[in-house]
Amino acid sequence: MVLLDESVHEVQEVYEVQEAPPAPVPAPLARPLSIPELIDAAAYRWGVSAARMRCIAWRESSYRPWVTSPDGRYRGLWQFSRSTFEWGARNAGYPADWNLAYDPVVSTEVALWVITHPLQGGGWGHWGVIRLCR
Repeated sequence: MVLLDESVHEVQEVYEVQEAPPAPVPAPLARPLSIPELIDAAAYRWGVSAARMRCIAWRESSYRPWVTSPDGRYRGLWQFSRSTFEWGARNAGYPADWNLAYDPVVSTEVALWVITHPLQGGGWGHWGVIRLCR
């Protein structure tokens, strides 16, 4: 729109401000990912063997992220010790909150960080069952 200010004899352009349309709401997943699907997707992103990851998780917790070892020293899907989880979480960019060992998404990301950083003290050897997961 163009307005003419007759007293000054100038042409001024006036722009109407329009609000941006709302962002589309993402469609919900048809269903949540199963633990094996979550592991497969994460392993793919990290370039790690999904079969070995699934084997470890199955042998450690039978894919149950809420389990605690009988002596209380190990938690979650990957049966992390407190020190390993907190160390891995800090390095993977997560809070070093021991309760997050029960979160299957966070703990899987931490497990993958540990596995892919052998030079920083990580590697597959953090899981004794790895000898059964070839």
